[in-house]
Amino acid sequence: MVADTGGSDMAVEEPKELAPAKKMPDEMSATEQKQLCCGQCEKGLANDKTGQAAAQIPCADYIASGEVKDFCKGYFQKNPLKGADCKGQGAAEKPADKTDKK
Repeated sequence: MVADTGGSDMAVEEPKELAPAKKMPDEMSATEQKQLCCGQCEKGLANDKTGQAAAQIPCADYIASGEVKDFCKGYFQKNPLKGADCKGQGAAEKPADKTDKK
């Protein structure tokens, strides 16, 4: 007969630090708002297939739906920027890896 030591075979994980809460767009500074929304515009420009010059394309054309995206729609209505105005201004996400991983 094996004595029960009352212990567990499972290792106890240390609690992970929580990431700091992200600011909501309306809590950001004007510069942070521009970076956020220009990042979405730059992402749209990178995927644009129209062939139009970035100086001719309103950033509002690239904004889809969603909480942050809805905010940026309003941002671009108040600040009508063209794609060229946002180039290099945004906090764009890294482009997705397009290599085929089969």
